[in-house]
Amino acid sequence: MEILFQDVERDLQIDYMCNTRGGHMPLIHSHSAYEIYISESGERTYIIDDTIIDLSAHDVAFIKPHELHTTDGSAYSRHLLYFKETYLNRFFTTEAKMQLLTLFQQKKLSLTPAEHTELLKLLRTLSAKPDEFLVFCRIMQLFLHARANIPTDTVRRKSNLFSAIMEYVANHYLEIESLDTLAAQFYITKSHLCRLFK
Repeated sequence: MEILFQDVERDLQIDYMCNTRGGHMPLIHSHSAYEIYISESGERTYIIDDTIIDLSAHDVAFIKPHELHTTDGSAYSRHLLYFKETYLNRFFTTEAKMQLLTLFQQKKLSLTPAEHTELLKLLRTLSAKPDEFLVFCRIMQLFLHARANIPTDTVRRKSNLFSAIMEYVANHYLEIESLDTLAAQFYITKSHLCRLFK
């Protein structure tokens, strides 16, 4: 099982992708920065540590630095907004930073069409002018406002076995030689292990 760590180079970074084929992200990975996944179209299933999140257009997922995650699903377009702790430290008080980071405890927000439209405009502005601090603030304010609308039935917990496997992988990924090795560690078949991650 491959696990990839990706270092985010800048304190604030935006990425856009349109994938017309869909499919599974082949690697479980993590980043050195906070990641916000903004779904523009399509449906994806995100696995973040031991949490499964179903995303469709107008949904947003929040991933903390170093959290293992992967995604699967249909054709999609999405934006990724990355920011580092150093970016927050430069502009926000400790209290304001703590308030913003509470978004990452909830993993998912569902935006209204109007909020989503405004968010996409703000992301385009921020892409053109990455130093535009007030645009970043408006994006985060929009998320904080939308937080009250989180549907509770869209976040599912995997089994305790899944959680144990994810924890083991996070702590021992350099030692895992194959899926067979990982399956043997938990006294399950390779087939059963693969089904847990589908």
